[in-house]
Formats: sequence, C-alpha cells, structure tokens
Amino acid sequence: KGSLQIITSPEYPENYPDNIDMCMSVISAGAGEQVQLVFKEFALQSGYPCPRKCNGQRNCLPYDYVEIKDGDSASAPLIGRYCGDDSPGIITSQNGALYLDFYSNGNKRAAGFTAPFEAIEQ
Repeated sequence: KGSLQIITSPEYPENYPDNIDMCMSVISAGAGEQVQLVFKEFALQSGYPCPRKCNGQRNCLPYDYVEIKDGDSASAPLIGRYCGDDSPGIITSQNGALYLDFYSNGNKRAAGFTAPFEAIEQ
C-alpha cells in the first residue's frame, strides 16, 4: 500500500483560472497495484447537464469538466467526465494508472477539486 498523496485543481482552494486545457496528472502505482482516487471536494462550473459522451472530440462540452481515464495516456478507456457538483466520488483503476484531464472555458470559475490518492493491492 502506497503513501497518501493529494491532487488538486490549479490554485485550489481559490477559484481555478479560465481557459485551462491540460493533463492534470498521470497517477501510477507499482506492479500488482491499483490506484484509488477519492474526491473530497468537487465544485466546477455548473448550470448545464454533463453528458458522458463527446463522440471522440476533446473540449466538446460548453463548460468546465474533469475527465478520468483508466490508464496512463489520453487514449486510455474513459471512466467518466464530471462537471458541476457531480463528484466522481471514489475511482479505482482497473490497472496501475489513472489519467486526469481538466478543462475550463472562459465563462464561470469555481473552487475546483481536491482528491487524495494512493496505491492499493489488487
């Protein structure tokens, strides 16, 4: 079992900046381990429904979101796309890595998120 670490949105707990389009992190575990990520706080731009499909397009949503993939690259399988106060909750990788992408447009800003993570045995 690994040590607990924390990932946050830029400038958390202050509002994150406008116009972010970045891979926040690739979280990796050792051989025979999974990554468990627990969103404790989650507040992104709200006011819109958060569809789970973008037909393969990046940044297709008209608002801010976090995208989580099961693997170590942008081409890994999508676990989910989360926005508003629709917290991902607890996410556990099927393999040894999670890929997080964060996008914000230039409209509204919010506090963002904080999520501790650690490696756990499979």
